[in-house]
Amino acid sequence: MKPRFLFVIFLACVVAGTISYQSLSQNAPEKDIKASYLEGGPFTLASAEGSRTLSEFSGRPVVLYFGYTYCPDICPLGLSVIRDAMEALPAGTIKPTPLFVTLDPARDTTEHLKEYLAFFSPEFVGLTGSLEQIKEVADRYGTYFMAGQPGAKGGYTVDHTGYFYLLDKRGELMRVLDHNTTAQALALELEKLL
Repeated sequence: MKPRFLFVIFLACVVAGTISYQSLSQNAPEKDIKASYLEGGPFTLASAEGSRTLSEFSGRPVVLYFGYTYCPDICPLGLSVIRDAMEALPAGTIKPTPLFVTLDPARDTTEHLKEYLAFFSPEFVGLTGSLEQIKEVADRYGTYFMAGQPGAKGGYTVDHTGYFYLLDKRGELMRVLDHNTTAQALALELEKLL
C-alpha cells in the first residue's frame, strides 16, 4: 500500500510540474525570428546626463530606436509611435524606457538630443558617441545607415533602416518590429514584456 501511495504522490507532482511549466512558458514571451538572428547586447553611450549603459535600465523593458534629429519624416513618426504606445499602456504599470540612438553624431550632440526628444516625451533618453561606437551598436542590432552627400547649403540626410527594438527587463532583445507598426500594436507587444 505504501508504494502505491508514493507512486500517486509522484504522479501528482509530475502533472503539477508540467502544468506549471506550460503556464509559465505560455506567459513568458519568446524571441521573434528577427531578434533571434541579431546579436543585440549591452552598450555604453553618452547622454546629456553623462555616460549611460544598457544595464542601468534593467528591471524595465526598453524600446530602442535608431535615427537622427534632422530626419524629415521617418524618425519623427517613429518617435511619435513610441510616445503614443507608452501612453496607451495601462495606468499604474511600469513604463518601458525609450532609448534613441543617433546615427548622426556630428550634428546630434547630447544637449541637442535632449532638447529635441523633449518635444516627444521627457521619458526619452538620447544617446550618442563616436561614429565607430554607434556603428558597432547599430551592427549588433541590425540597423543599417549611411550619410548622404552634403547639399548646396551643407545639409545632408542619413539613409537608415527603421525598426523598433524591444528588450525585456534583463536587456535581452526580444522583438524587432517594422517601422509601419502602429502605436496600438507596439503597446500590445510592450505589455507582454512588463
